[in-house]
Amino acid sequence: MASRLLALRHFFQARLSRRIVWWVFASIVVIEALILLPSIYRRQQELLAYLKEIAAAETSGLLEGLPANETESQILTRLEKSLQNAKIRGGALYRINGELIGIFGTPPQLDFRTLQANPQSTLYQQPYFDAAWNMAPLKGRYLLIIRHDATQVQQEILAFMVRIAGLVLIIGIFVTFVTLLGLDSLLISPVILLRQDLLNAGAAIRADQEPPKFASLQLQRQDELGEVIAAFSQMYQQVSDAIAERKQAEKALASLAEVGELSAMIVHEVRNPLATVLLGLQSFQKLDLSPAYQTRLKLSMEEADRLQRLLNEILLYTKCQRLQRLDFDLNQWLLDLQDSLHTLSTAQSRTLKFRLADSPLWICGDQDRLKQVLINLVSNACEAIAEQEQVTCSLHPHQTWIQLEVSNGGNPIPPEKLAQITQPFFTTKPTGNGLGLAIVKRIVEAHDGRLEIESGEAIAGTRVRIYLPLSNAQYQPQP
Repeated sequence: MASRLLALRHFFQARLSRRIVWWVFASIVVIEALILLPSIYRRQQELLAYLKEIAAAETSGLLEGLPANETESQILTRLEKSLQNAKIRGGALYRINGELIGIFGTPPQLDFRTLQANPQSTLYQQPYFDAAWNMAPLKGRYLLIIRHDATQVQQEILAFMVRIAGLVLIIGIFVTFVTLLGLDSLLISPVILLRQDLLNAGAAIRADQEPPKFASLQLQRQDELGEVIAAFSQMYQQVSDAIAERKQAEKALASLAEVGELSAMIVHEVRNPLATVLLGLQSFQKLDLSPAYQTRLKLSMEEADRLQRLLNEILLYTKCQRLQRLDFDLNQWLLDLQDSLHTLSTAQSRTLKFRLADSPLWICGDQDRLKQVLINLVSNACEAIAEQEQVTCSLHPHQTWIQLEVSNGGNPIPPEKLAQITQPFFTTKPTGNGLGLAIVKRIVEAHDGRLEIESGEAIAGTRVRIYLPLSNAQYQPQP
């Protein structure tokens, strides 16, 4: 009982709940009023008919024994005595042809023409009631219209309306209360439980606690409110999963940052002694060594150089990509790089073909970083093909993007390796370190671009596409 009273108190404290109560009560009152209004009208007609009958009965003796030779003035005199009746205030006597004979007391507003059109017509204007009397001595010769005092009728109608209003009020309160009792189990208690569960869910999420036991889930409803409760449970689970994923991502990012810092520190620590080792090895090149020692020295120099390149690439991959952006024409930039690309060691004995656009292609980016991207892609493309084969670099302008494509006709990359080819330290080359494409991807994404790699028998090789956004100087094709 206490929980029921608490639920009702919460229900009435809520603005929406108060609106429901008032809407239910007002609807019941309006419906009851519409139903009972005809009863008031019928009661009024009954009282007026009763008033007419009582007044006629009390004054019927005035015309008893009326002689046939009685003059009209004598009849009117007899009728004037009816004013002694408290229920009669006046009247009018007409001949059957509609000619007015005379009026006594307060003249009635109902006239002969109205009665001629409708013999049953009456006129009720508070506090008077006009109606025709069909008394036997006058019937067929005269028409008598009497004005009645309807003050008592008005009072009784008001009293009847008060009783009706009280009845409507009692019915409205009773039905509203019964409705609330039904809503308590169907709506009030579930809504309050769901509200409390929402508060508990918010508190649990904020405090990073285990999910609480939601009381609303125990209802097992098969209606719209049950769907809302189920949706709340799903939403809470989705939010919890999203928060957990975000925390894991934050931890992973923190771990990556720590690994990056550690890698940078290790690289710096290794580079210094490695530089000393390289100087020592270079000094050995000036000595007159036997062929066996010269071979060993050459291998040591190559491995030291490879290690130095690896350290430089690790340092480049781990540090933040800070770009020195400026607007430049990518078309002219690629034209200027052709000679440098031809001098690459991997490009020797290979053919490099360049396809430029017909118009300037302006982008906002770091020329040095993008140069490194293109060198890596061209080197990889050259290493994947045999001598005398061709690598193509082409530019394809779009409405808001520029596509830079590097393609070759080498052996396709297997699909299972293609999905991992941009991951750090994953390589398909026996002497590779797996950082080249990973660095390319990071630089492209730092330019708000996108890297796509396509390889297979259908295209007879591999295509690497880089999509870079145009700068504010939009591409305008020449007519």
